[in-house]
Amino acid sequence: MAALMPWLEPFYRRFVAAMRGGQAPQALILGGPAGVGKQRLAEVLGARWLCERKPESGDAPCGQCRACRLLLAGGHPRSWRLVPAVEEGNEGRQITIERIREVQEGLSLAETGRRVVTIMPAEAMNRFTANALLKVLEEPPAEVLFLLVTDVPQALLPTVRSRCQLWWIVPPSREVALLWLQTQKDGDQAVSLLDLAGGAPLAALRWARAGWGEWFERFLGEVGGAAPQAPLVWAAGLESWLKSKETRDSGFDLDAWMDWWLRWLHDLARIAAGAKACYFPRSEARLRALARHASLRAWIALETRVRARAQWVRHPLNLRLYLEEVLTAYAETLGAKR
Repeated sequence: MAALMPWLEPFYRRFVAAMRGGQAPQALILGGPAGVGKQRLAEVLGARWLCERKPESGDAPCGQCRACRLLLAGGHPRSWRLVPAVEEGNEGRQITIERIREVQEGLSLAETGRRVVTIMPAEAMNRFTANALLKVLEEPPAEVLFLLVTDVPQALLPTVRSRCQLWWIVPPSREVALLWLQTQKDGDQAVSLLDLAGGAPLAALRWARAGWGEWFERFLGEVGGAAPQAPLVWAAGLESWLKSKETRDSGFDLDAWMDWWLRWLHDLARIAAGAKACYFPRSEARLRALARHASLRAWIALETRVRARAQWVRHPLNLRLYLEEVLTAYAETLGAKR
């Protein structure tokens, strides 16, 4: 079983205590920002649920019973993991209704004994899939634990949410996050990315291991430098960079860049409102200088506009035009000339 991060242990102890009292929830939504360990928590909760050790005999899975050995070997016949399927017409973005039907069939074949159904990200369920799951949750089979892992619980059907307990997992304190990162490979490189990741240690660590620390320095150099004065030139250079082999091989793409860009705009709006930077604290002086170029209303309007455009980030019709529009709007807000 994968080790559990210290900030997740209270959730685990809460679950085991509920098991011990015979009141374990049948359906849990594990919500919270990306990179806080929701998937790891789901894995550990599922392992403890399937373990044959009685709750009063110990908190951790025993590691010796048949269920634990099956999980350690890479699979358990009574554990289902639903993720977006890569198939014709879907491209791995949705959890299709066929997956839920497979689970329903499996549950009917194994009518007794503890079983686990993990769905992640749960917001990837389309309307038909969510409605099929709802029918199962309305009359849940005995001894089945449903774990819905999601960054955005509000994206789930209200009727699905109403049949689940929501456990909201927030990033740990900075002190706890830094202590944990010190114990991880490449953790020292992740420290500089922790604020950008909203304090989520796993996100920062994942970015560091992909080599994104270098991309972060480039990003800061552009957004805080002279690039906004020439948005069309900036867009051309950014397009070439995003299409380069080195960038693509690291997994950095338009989606990742836009995520950082929205965080930069959010910090500009915060500074304009008199608050402190959230994601770019070491660039606060530069943010303050830029924020003076426009009103709070203008910065909020720009962030809202770009956030709407971000919905198309996975399939822009023309990458250059997409970047030009986004960056020109930024330059205009600063009062720069094209």
